[in-house]
Amino acid sequence: MERLIEALVGFYVPLGLGFLYKRKWGYSEELAKGLSRTILYFFFPMLIFNAISRKRFTTIMGDITPIFLSSIIATIVSLTAAIVLFRGDREMWLPSFYLNAVYLPTPIAYALWGPESIYVIGFYVIVNVTTGNVLAPILLGNQSIKKGVKRLAKYPPIYAVLAGLIVSFLELQLPPLVLNLTEKLGSIAPPLALYVLGYEPINTVKIDKDSGRIAVIRFLASPFFASLILPSLTSNQLVLKVLLLESTMPPAVANVVLANEFSQNPTRISQTVLKTTLISTILLPLYLIIFGF
Repeated sequence: MERLIEALVGFYVPLGLGFLYKRKWGYSEELAKGLSRTILYFFFPMLIFNAISRKRFTTIMGDITPIFLSSIIATIVSLTAAIVLFRGDREMWLPSFYLNAVYLPTPIAYALWGPESIYVIGFYVIVNVTTGNVLAPILLGNQSIKKGVKRLAKYPPIYAVLAGLIVSFLELQLPPLVLNLTEKLGSIAPPLALYVLGYEPINTVKIDKDSGRIAVIRFLASPFFASLILPSLTSNQLVLKVLLLESTMPPAVANVVLANEFSQNPTRISQTVLKTTLISTILLPLYLIIFGF
């Protein structure tokens, strides 16, 4: 219980500070983008690389199949639910399965289970980000899949995963200076990401049909099926806990970036993402208790 309380305090304090800063001094899109890019291009890759490079390659290979399967199953379940709820409205299919696989779960996993848990997030995000970026041009704008692949090639955490895998496979003994430095720099990512999340603007807290339907998919259907299926995929309790945590996550903020590029109505997706993220921050303690974290 003490660790759970510590995790929740570590979650809500930076989130609240971001919100208070915005209320006091206003919102700056330039500042938000700058911080987000710094996290995505520098701090998160450091965190993921450090976590994977420290793991034995045989351990990684034993865990990677259930992690990939979990991400694939989650995508199929969420996309199927979106097709049923939104019917032909393909624009809202993307935020149903392209979830916040890094920003939101990392601070919680880091606080509850330490840096050991981050490598699971690193592999989970590969499938999720790949699927989201590849399908986005098709779902949002009937455009070529090549544009999604090009976007994917610019996603830094994937290169951090690959670099960590190479170090692990070759059993390279990195100098303590490198390991300690990447760990310390990477540890900045979780609280800073929450600060940026709290800083993001929300036009209204009223839950519309879009947000309500996405909430049903992300916060009911996804964790329900995950709790039924995941225990049969892995006996590793750490992996299972992180995967269950991932199943409760809201749509990724990256949906907004993709909507700005491919959709004719990006505001619709951006507000849905922000509202469901707000819902997620409220429901999070409940899920942590239900799953016994």
